[in-house]
Amino acid sequence: MEPREPVGDQPPSATTSEPPPPEGPAPPSLWAAPPPAGNPRTSRLLLAIVWIAALLLAGFYAVIVYRSSGGGEGFRLGRAVGTFVGPFLFALIVRLVWVRIITRKRAGQRSILRSPSIPLGAVVLIGLNLVTNASSLVASGPVGPSAAIRISGPYSLRPASADTAAIAEAGFKGNRTIRSYEVREVVGEDGSLSLLVVADGPMEDRTGAIESLARGMESASGLTATIEVIRDRRVAVAVGETLSIGAWIEEPFGIFVYAVTPTGLHQIIEAVLAAPRSTS
Repeated sequence: MEPREPVGDQPPSATTSEPPPPEGPAPPSLWAAPPPAGNPRTSRLLLAIVWIAALLLAGFYAVIVYRSSGGGEGFRLGRAVGTFVGPFLFALIVRLVWVRIITRKRAGQRSILRSPSIPLGAVVLIGLNLVTNASSLVASGPVGPSAAIRISGPYSLRPASADTAAIAEAGFKGNRTIRSYEVREVVGEDGSLSLLVVADGPMEDRTGAIESLARGMESASGLTATIEVIRDRRVAVAVGETLSIGAWIEEPFGIFVYAVTPTGLHQIIEAVLAAPRSTS
């Protein structure tokens, strides 16, 4: 039987086959143009600029923290190092959590140093710290040690002799944290002499500060220091055969007493703490 011809608008019969679909990948859509390829050299240059800017900002912030911190040289240096390294470590941890846990990407897909998220995250953290801690990062100006020099009876104070002043100057000469100091001789009823030294560090009465002061006393004198409480004040005390030393913190000052005997040392510390501090 011969196939019938289509009549009018009648579609062709099922015997008419459609052309097969083309093989291979589909041609790209005109509406989804591929992104332009970046210049690898330009990308590396921009990444290097971001890292340099982040390192410079972190160094600037560390210097500010070092200069505004009180306490000993080791404590100030430790704070500066932590301030410099901390933002980068925090940004690195956040990136590792994001890449390996949240997005579940394999390790090694991209070098850490090639990721801009580390320096950019550090810059954001440093910027937030600078804004929120601006007032505390401004170093306080020097304060005259005479404000903390006082004593009550039966002792009296007099200016230090030239020899005593020279010894004190030699002791503080290498300490860059001491901005100013004053020395007075403490005269007892029996004519005994001791020393009272007030130094503007500045020092902070924070946790562990008096322990740090005690370690400094041990290093300088070779004596063993202990912590005692005298008139509700924590005092570092080091006792030797011919010299006894006591020290405590009254922000921003460190106050030191040098006496011949332990008994005399405790009595002078009591006399100093019992006297009202000048408000001028």
